[in-house]
Amino acid sequence: MKKNTLMLMLGALMLAPLSGCAEKTEVFEFWLTQINGVELEDVEITVKDSNGKVAAQLFTDNDGFTGKRLPVADYTLSFDGVPSNWKPSKNKIKKGETNIEVEFETSIINEEMPSGHRYTKGEVLYDFEVCVADAEGNPSRQMASEYLKGHEVLAINLWATWCTYCKQEMPAMQDYYSTTTDKVEIVCLSCDEDDKLSDAVEWRETYGLTMPIGIDEGYQGANFKSSFSYGFYPAGIPATMVVDRYGIIQVMHEGALTSSGQWSRLFQDYLGDDYVPSKK
Repeated sequence: MKKNTLMLMLGALMLAPLSGCAEKTEVFEFWLTQINGVELEDVEITVKDSNGKVAAQLFTDNDGFTGKRLPVADYTLSFDGVPSNWKPSKNKIKKGETNIEVEFETSIINEEMPSGHRYTKGEVLYDFEVCVADAEGNPSRQMASEYLKGHEVLAINLWATWCTYCKQEMPAMQDYYSTTTDKVEIVCLSCDEDDKLSDAVEWRETYGLTMPIGIDEGYQGANFKSSFSYGFYPAGIPATMVVDRYGIIQVMHEGALTSSGQWSRLFQDYLGDDYVPSKK
């Protein structure tokens, strides 16, 4: 599997200096590609000179474009308005450089979801603590980002013990999961405030489940508006969120998937070594 990086193109187009100017200047045109719903409009690019003085503060338009005429010099770039853990592999322009390609390494955002936030397709997932049952039925906790590591897709499935359609979905989910654990990780979480971890253990035994299964503890607590289930807010369950290897939410599906083929089709666009998020 390729390194989890997202190619965002940043360029500088050097034009002829203004006639009659004592100081040679260039028009720097910067652009960012828009990646499958991740908003790159109003990204702020701060350009500083070698003395640390701000030479320009630019904001991309709805096409990810901005530009500025600047003196010929070395510059340092910084970005505001992209997810906080997207780290650029290059942030310097050397004098005379005409094209810059910046590689942002992306993953689940390692911050708590803001209270009251509602997810939409194309966003980057905030990390959260997952509580699943271990082999003995005791709580085992780790961050969602750990489940994505080593896999090409993370799916988070919401269910509840009272949900008839959830019961219909479980066998097909297990059938698919048993063939693809090296590519897709599925984590099943009850989003009902009355379900306990023991209920998850009972479901695991009833349906012969081998994927991680547990409860969304955050949704059952006082700060439920910061929980994954609240952020997902499906109109009904079962519901499944698909997160690609870059941490980007690609699918927010509601309703039961009752065949292995349906589960396969849910993930097929996000698998493979050559996968990158599609450009709009």
